[in-house]
This record gives sequence, C-alpha cells and structure tokens, in this order.
Amino acid sequence: MKKIIALICCLASVFCFSSCSKEYSSVNEADYPIYLDEVCDAELHMPKLENLGDYNSVLITRKTPNDIFISTTDSIALIVQYDQHNFEIATNSIDAKYDFIEFPLENCSDFNANVGGYTFRVDSNSLHKMTEYPSNRVVYGPECSLIIGVNALENKIAYLYYWDIEIHEMNDLDEFIADKFVLE
Repeated sequence: MKKIIALICCLASVFCFSSCSKEYSSVNEADYPIYLDEVCDAELHMPKLENLGDYNSVLITRKTPNDIFISTTDSIALIVQYDQHNFEIATNSIDAKYDFIEFPLENCSDFNANVGGYTFRVDSNSLHKMTEYPSNRVVYGPECSLIIGVNALENKIAYLYYWDIEIHEMNDLDEFIADKFVLE
C-alpha cells in the first residue's frame, strides 16, 4: 500500500512539473544574446540591439513550457523603451523595414491585436505558410513568427518571436500573445 501511495505521489509531481511554464526576464542588455541563443532561430528574426537606435531601456523576457518530455514551443520578447523623439524615429523605421499582414486570412480572424496597451501586427516574412490539400487553401501558422507591437502611450516597441515544432492555425492573435508571451 505504501508503494502504491508513493507511486501516485511521484506521478502527480511529474504531471504538475510537466504542465507548468516558466517565465524569465532581464533588463541587462548582455543577456539578450543568451536568450536569443536559447530559442530556435530567434537570432534570424529578432532585431539586433545596435540596430534599434537610441533607446532608454530594454526588457528581455522568455516564456518556456516546463515539459520533461519535449519542448515544442518557445518564445522571446524584446521590449524597448524610447524617449518621444527616438520613439517616432523607431516606429517609422519599423514601417519601412517590415511587411505586415494587413488583412484577415481564412484561418485567422485578424493579424492585428491590442494587448497590454500595444497594437500588434504580424510580419508576413516570418510566418510559415503552406498549402493544405485537397482544398488548396493557404494556411499561415506560427511555426515561427515575428510579431511587433507599438505602445504609443509609453513609447515602447515590443518584438515578439515565437517558434513551434508544429504548425497551428492562429485564430485569435490577442489570446495567442497573452498566452505565449510576457510583456512586463
């Protein structure tokens, strides 16, 4: 009987351990390359600090599933705060550099979201797309995606990168961002 109770307790602790996520954050710029290195292909999609202009501060956050079997998803957020003048320069630079999806697609109600004071848009060049058969419809999914948010009230820009081993349909960008990222 004691062995059965011990086994149940052990299994319960494994289940609890494997179903929780962990959140990490840093305001130290030196941690940014370390965080990038921990997320699959993040360095290919996330901006380099030296290309962000004159900013006041950065916040780097990660949210990882705490899965003892296999981690299928990962995310990183870089939140950059500017003074008013440099914020305007940075937002103009974003509009010139990225090609945002501006229209709803068949499998996603909207590629724009408002979360935590940010207005987010999805970079179309970072989304994985494939054609589903037999209907031949194009499906966009967050196998890897770069989502950029602007918070005009606080002069902040958030760069969110998400990677997943599987392709999923992204139906609600607001929920997706709230579930997968740490913004503060």
